[in-house]
Amino acid sequence: MGKSIIIIGAGIAGLSAGCYGEMNGYKTQIFEMHDKPGGVCTVWERKGYTIDGCLHWVLGSSPNSSYYHMWEELGAVQNRQFINFEDYRRVEDKDGRTWTIYSDLDRLEEHMKELAPEDTKAIHDFIGGARGMARLTKNWKMDKAPELYTLFDNLKMMLSMMSFMPTFLKFRKVSSGQYAQKFKNAFLRRAFTASFASEFTDFAILARQGTLAFQHTKQAGCPVGGSLEFVRAIEKRYLGLGGQVHYHCPVAKILVENNRAVGVRLIDGTEYRGDVVICAADGHTTIFSMLDGKFLSDKVKGYYEKLALFPPYLYIGLGVARSFPPEPHEIVYMLDEEPLVIGNKTCDRMCLDIYGYDPSFAPPGKTALVAFL
Repeated sequence: MGKSIIIIGAGIAGLSAGCYGEMNGYKTQIFEMHDKPGGVCTVWERKGYTIDGCLHWVLGSSPNSSYYHMWEELGAVQNRQFINFEDYRRVEDKDGRTWTIYSDLDRLEEHMKELAPEDTKAIHDFIGGARGMARLTKNWKMDKAPELYTLFDNLKMMLSMMSFMPTFLKFRKVSSGQYAQKFKNAFLRRAFTASFASEFTDFAILARQGTLAFQHTKQAGCPVGGSLEFVRAIEKRYLGLGGQVHYHCPVAKILVENNRAVGVRLIDGTEYRGDVVICAADGHTTIFSMLDGKFLSDKVKGYYEKLALFPPYLYIGLGVARSFPPEPHEIVYMLDEEPLVIGNKTCDRMCLDIYGYDPSFAPPGKTALVAFL
């Protein structure tokens, strides 16, 4: 083809675009402001400890998943170990009562009914929806990009989703917060709400059931080695295909001629031209800074003016000189009865990630922990 692509950002999106560009005959180069790849998919290393800032699980970790082939093309899963946890998460209150979110749906349903026998119907319906999602994930094949689907491909996909339609119609308008109110048992209702962030109470219950479905079918394992090592594998694949990454090269502007992107200008004034420009940086910087806000529709502008801001997190990484063998890897502590007040923010839960399952995260006999509010 002889065409060239300039990509802004060496996160997973930018590196993936580069890989597929090189595979399809384009000459590509990536400009990255940082000194390493990954973007928000990264880690921090301190005195032998690794504090992970991103991946808890990766969709497509199993060869049985249709997404696995994509990660394989990107070089991310070859010779990589994934951990499928028996317990996805544990929720605990100040009295020590716990709800364990088991990855196995049968075990999870049994556990929930033991906790709240009065909520048998609501539990049965919730788990039934997750089972419906699990059936869908087993039949769902993504062997090419959606825009390349033919009419036959679309019909085939629609037929594969028919068994999921009862689940979809039943839960499609139900939020996680609304479903929590179905539980009569006060502890289960609180624990169900606390098991997801408070700002996501309007999140569709189908999405939560989908997460459980992927855990149940073992298609969403946690990569040993952490986020940055996962990204490094994609970077290695990209460089092996002939791509170039320019680190310490922040892009100041996207060059536009005749309403078409033709290149980039770096912060030092250097310009690079390409036949195609792909920006894999954040949307706000791209639209309002690199493009000076000149190509805004009312719809896109509304995303930044009307949508609520995502609440900030306090994220604390600790290296602890002990192990935690009996503990699950993720615990949510409910603080709703004794909330923690920081400034004008009331925190009703605290999450703790225990990385004892990954020996690369800490020296022998020690553990990396992450707590966030």
